[in-house]
Amino acid sequence: MTDALRHSNQHDAQTLSCEECAFLLPLFVMGTLTQEEQGTVERHLEECKACRAEAQRYAPVAEALLYQVPLVRAPESVRQKVARIPEQAEPLKPRPFPSRQLRLFSWKEAWAVAATLALLLLAAWNVYLLTRWQTAQRQLAAQQEIIRLLTNPELHAVPLQPDEPARGARAVLYYLDEQTGLLIVEGLPPLDPNRAYQLWLIRPDGKRDNGGVFRPAGDQPTVHTVVTPAPWHIYTGVGVTIEPATGSPGPTGPRVLHGGL
Repeated sequence: MTDALRHSNQHDAQTLSCEECAFLLPLFVMGTLTQEEQGTVERHLEECKACRAEAQRYAPVAEALLYQVPLVRAPESVRQKVARIPEQAEPLKPRPFPSRQLRLFSWKEAWAVAATLALLLLAAWNVYLLTRWQTAQRQLAAQQEIIRLLTNPELHAVPLQPDEPARGARAVLYYLDEQTGLLIVEGLPPLDPNRAYQLWLIRPDGKRDNGGVFRPAGDQPTVHTVVTPAPWHIYTGVGVTIEPATGSPGPTGPRVLHGGL
């Protein structure tokens, strides 16, 4: 609000001076006064002939100002784009401000997800520990079996002889009169991933029973646990050949170790 009108608001419309009205007239004819200011000037003009005549002289000037900038017809492409605006415009959808209850619910969801992940991690850790424990139990059982066999006074120890593919290898077969034994091997050549060594138990008629497959343990001695289909006294000898990694029903590859029982 202009200073002149602030001053005039302290009085009624009849007290608006001609000097104050003359200050407001340019804004009045341009239509830039507020509704309250416009009404105040109009009431003064109704009562003051001189100010009313001055306002009439301002009117042509204000109208001429509207045409100072020449009108230019917009290009057809622009007109078409403007015409398509209402068709392309999507109605604005109000976005409600998230309430405190919604934010608290989101935090609850986050805590639920975190708790679920924690439970899954805990379960995975328990499975890992269980697997490690089971592996340790199997290793302990194997070690106890080795100790039981090696400390038994009835233990038989049979050195095996290397064949040409494994010159320099050393192997000893330990067994009792039961159906278990240990084959300890050192110095066997490493094999491709799709190959393995297989132990054969030889019966008197020449038939071979499967004694299991094994792979060398690097530079360390390899310990292979043997479980026989029949008691040891049934067999007359043993042999080791190179076979597929999953084993064979009968010897198919070169022999690398052999020995008599």
